[in-house]
Amino acid sequence: MSEPILRATDLSRTFATPTRSTTALAGVSLAVPARRSLGIVGESGAGKSTLLRLLLGLDRPDSGTVHFRGEELRPRDRALMRRFRREVQVVFQDPRSSLDPRMRVRDIVAEPLRSLRVPGDHRARVAELLAAVGLDPDMAERYPAQFSGGQRQRIAIARALAPRPSVLIADEPVSALDVTVRQQILALLDRLREELGMSLVMVSHDMAVVGRLCEDVLIMRAGRQVEAGPTREVFRDPQEAYTRELLAAVPQLPGA
Repeated sequence: MSEPILRATDLSRTFATPTRSTTALAGVSLAVPARRSLGIVGESGAGKSTLLRLLLGLDRPDSGTVHFRGEELRPRDRALMRRFRREVQVVFQDPRSSLDPRMRVRDIVAEPLRSLRVPGDHRARVAELLAAVGLDPDMAERYPAQFSGGQRQRIAIARALAPRPSVLIADEPVSALDVTVRQQILALLDRLREELGMSLVMVSHDMAVVGRLCEDVLIMRAGRQVEAGPTREVFRDPQEAYTRELLAAVPQLPGA
């Protein structure tokens, strides 16, 4: 098997204050192969956000490593990080706060093209991306406030896709949306991953969402890796009591 695009090995991270220390992660490992989808699941406080920051190079682990295409991720290596930022993009939880309300949609979607110095016709690329996520390219002149929550998340997805990433990390991308729109965004992510040949990392507290979109799953609790493997196998025959508890609490996702 070829080297995963993104690999984390034995990541640990502790945060200290003058009065106490908190272990946010303890020995977590994962791999993101090309064209495959991974769901990272856990309740609030499970360590998902800390793991995400380490995977993105926004924080450094106390121990363990993150590798990108076989090379250890070093935030001070500007050339490496530029390649990394181009290939690994993020869609955040709340499109209301992740989109600059002062910018037109055309500038929001083109922002990574400019910042990463991607060559080509940016205006044409923006129109192509808006069409790909189901929006009229003529909407490029509008501002985020003129769109619904689901439409804003489509804009955020278009922005993330702009530099043609190999890995899309979606951080709770549907938790701020109502159920109907939620289904549409999940279907969009699934279609885009297949059409564009990307890997997908879905960070979520929702087992139903991960079960629908992800081929592999990592279950986390209190900063530790509880269980991992192919999603169908883990869901069909969970080995850990905590995984069974999470599965027992899953409401049926309409249309799933």
